[in-house]
Amino acid sequence: MSIDKALAFIHENNDSADFVGPILETQIQKTEAFLNISFPATYRKFLTEFGCGDILGLEIFGIVSNTEVMGTGIPCIAWITTNLRNEDLPQHLLPIAEIGDGQYYVIDTQKHTHSETDTCPVLIWDPTTLETTVEFENFGAFLWEVLEELG
Repeated sequence: MSIDKALAFIHENNDSADFVGPILETQIQKTEAFLNISFPATYRKFLTEFGCGDILGLEIFGIVSNTEVMGTGIPCIAWITTNLRNEDLPQHLLPIAEIGDGQYYVIDTQKHTHSETDTCPVLIWDPTTLETTVEFENFGAFLWEVLEELG
């Protein structure tokens, strides 16, 4: 599974990484409730182990603390999602990383089935045009392929 390879890569390259995790399940549920969204299995697994942070220049949005939902900036998923929703980010999209040109990688949670199988693709969302393009099968594939490219 791609998410397992990606998480193993992060563990193996810990000297090039800076993450806040692990994050408790209760905090993940509070964040989901705050955002009125359900996290897919592969993203939830990442949050459980790492929370949020960066590796090799890739900053991954997530949960910054086991005590508060709303942080004060990036990489807090509640903060960035709330701010981007004010810029017309659709409710079913969850931003997970900046691309660097004003666009974002986002998880499309419309197809979320609440199972161990992650059916939520990762798209590129452009806040200027409000257009999306499918890039990866799910968060695990996104994380593994981007890390493989960087590493």
